[in-house]
Amino acid sequence: MKKETGTNWSLLVNIALISLVVYNLVFAWGKFMPELMPRLNQSILSSIQSSVVAFTFLELIGVASVFVDLVGRWEELGKKPAVRALRTLLIGLLLMGFIMKIFINFLDSAYLEN
Repeated sequence: MKKETGTNWSLLVNIALISLVVYNLVFAWGKFMPELMPRLNQSILSSIQSSVVAFTFLELIGVASVFVDLVGRWEELGKKPAVRALRTLLIGLLLMGFIMKIFINFLDSAYLEN
């Protein structure tokens, strides 16, 4: 039986990894540096906040997917130590960012005014 190389899945996982990194950078920029381009920042943050549950669910699926891919391809990535170290660092930062966003969104929703 012929073994698949999995390049299509690798491409999808790489796209998910890049989009999660971009989403985390945009979120951090909007939350912690609001004085940089305030109108654009306000529009991006309001669109994220309007559907925060959907974004959180999609981020959970994305982070879980890239984490499972890292664990499943650990030996294959061992052939390129720099790539494995970079992927491990990025996925660790994504996991920390996901947990941080859960706490930030929970605190924002807890202090809503009636």
